Amino acid sequence: MPPVEKSSLSTANWVAVIFAMTYPTFLTWIYFTALKDSPGSWQQAAFGIGKFVQFAFPAFWVFVIQRQRFGIERPTTRGLGLAIALGVFEIVAGLALYFIWLKPAGVFDEPVKEMLAKLQGFGLDSRMGLIGLGVAYSLAHSWLEEYYWRWFVLKKLLPESHSPRLWPRALIISSLAFAAHHVLVLAGYFQWTSPWTYILASFVAIGGGLFGWLYLHSKSLYAAWLAHGFADAVIFIIGYDLLAGRMS
Repeated sequence: MPPVEKSSLSTANWVAVIFAMTYPTFLTWIYFTALKDSPGSWQQAAFGIGKFVQFAFPAFWVFVIQRQRFGIERPTTRGLGLAIALGVFEIVAGLALYFIWLKPAGVFDEPVKEMLAKLQGFGLDSRMGLIGLGVAYSLAHSWLEEYYWRWFVLKKLLPESHSPRLWPRALIISSLAFAAHHVLVLAGYFQWTSPWTYILASFVAIGGGLFGWLYLHSKSLYAAWLAHGFADAVIFIIGYDLLAGRMS
């Protein structure tokens, strides 16, 4: 009978991982919900400072607390074919779902008003502002989220051996945590009583699971980053179609 693999997490590391999984939801509640009606400068400050803390935390924990090297994999082609295939699927499925069903059904008619108001709060209520935000999220923010959620959170949830037998549990936990702060955003647009809040949040969780599996399978953060970037690009293409006609 093979030995049972135990988690490599110490008590301190468990505290770090729990903080990392819950902090983004707390941050989203601050800048997206609690400061919703506050001046735009307050929202921007909370978002900027909060994101800095979020993305600095894994590096701080690894370098300062654990005194380990950073250890992000060097660029490689491993997994890029799978990432491109997944990205093409995301584009085709996402745009087909939107243009064939969601847009004609008026699913976004009310949420689009909240989306525009949120962009106004951040000073991004112009076509160029929206395009710039989309590029930043698709290229830079997607990498930071993969470094945060897959390289740090997901990897910390696995034992040192990273046995594939233990992948499902870690993928489920990390993906649900990844989707949690998106629930607040979606509820802000669709309301808590709308089934679309939870349907779309489930898509985020599934996406997080796929990005995590791709990371573990390919041992490359760059494959997961590419797939994530495609997903963000689809979201902002849809956002541009919804909002551009209301912008200058």
